Amino acid sequence: MTERVQLQNRRRNDDNRKKTIVKIAIMLFLLLIVLIIATIAWFAVNRDVGANGMGVNVTGMPFELRTSGSAGLYDDYISRIDNGYTNDSQTGSSSAKITLQLTNSNQMENLWQKNTPPSQNDLDSIKRIESTEYGLNPGDHGTLSFYIVPNQGVTGSFNVHIKPVISCYKTEYYTTDDVGYTAGYQKDVITAMDTTDALESAAILYTNTHISLYYMADEDDDGTEEMHLIPEDGFTISNIDSETEVVIYWFWPDELSDILELDIEDMDETGASELRRAFFASPDDYLEKVNDSDDFSDIVISADGTESDRDIQSQSILESPTTYNFYSNRYNNADQTIGDKVGYIMVEIVAE
Repeated sequence: MTERVQLQNRRRNDDNRKKTIVKIAIMLFLLLIVLIIATIAWFAVNRDVGANGMGVNVTGMPFELRTSGSAGLYDDYISRIDNGYTNDSQTGSSSAKITLQLTNSNQMENLWQKNTPPSQNDLDSIKRIESTEYGLNPGDHGTLSFYIVPNQGVTGSFNVHIKPVISCYKTEYYTTDDVGYTAGYQKDVITAMDTTDALESAAILYTNTHISLYYMADEDDDGTEEMHLIPEDGFTISNIDSETEVVIYWFWPDELSDILELDIEDMDETGASELRRAFFASPDDYLEKVNDSDDFSDIVISADGTESDRDIQSQSILESPTTYNFYSNRYNNADQTIGDKVGYIMVEIVAE
């Protein structure tokens, strides 16, 4: 069989499997993630910033966070998780946390798109199990952005460390046993997922790998900014001396082949290479074990491995329909676990 035919068959199989997964998700569970609650957190701490090139020492943070746009559909859920949040468009020393205000480009499918405000019926419809509105699916991508604004009287420059954290939450749905309620509609419940439960813990893990977060930086010091996966401990923006926009890019690759082929829509080559490196460094974080005998150790390449090593491994997987189907099924099963278990996610961004 020629490589071209193998590639066509593989993509056809991918399409069929993904259609099946989405169909199951719509009929039985959530349509993968139903919504995103996006927030920004600002933790005020006492800090002597003189060492950062400031002209004067400032007690506390030398900056505020600013964001503008419209409130999200589910902002009321944020207060159930932490009553320190507000819907203000700007925060200062009197407000430690703000809700990210949304625009068409600055959101994660959590912005009402119609001219009139949503009615209660609209909100209820969005929360149906089978609803296909206002939720994330594999293949989605976008941005979240906000501004760092130096406080009045601050001179010189300073650094800000940014750390995004994805948290997963679950909800409950009415069944035919719930008298007076319509089966399939969401109860007014949102709770943190249980990290001690094996399936819920797996869903949290897959959510944090399948939805990847990036920042732009000129790491090579060649005058060109490129996408870089945000490390677990975050990243630093240096030498801020004026209002500065921070943009976080998020991606949910549709298929495993997107990662292996470095072909993810709107992701640059550097970002795609880093995601593939992360996949090969820890495939267990991306692939679900269907059987006890499943073993992904044979495709592990350490983060110190070369790009050439990853090219060879990727082509080996892609050119064998049997091998590719094995790993692709496990990637799709991880997507399904997200759909089965995760009702909401919150992206909290700590800036300090």
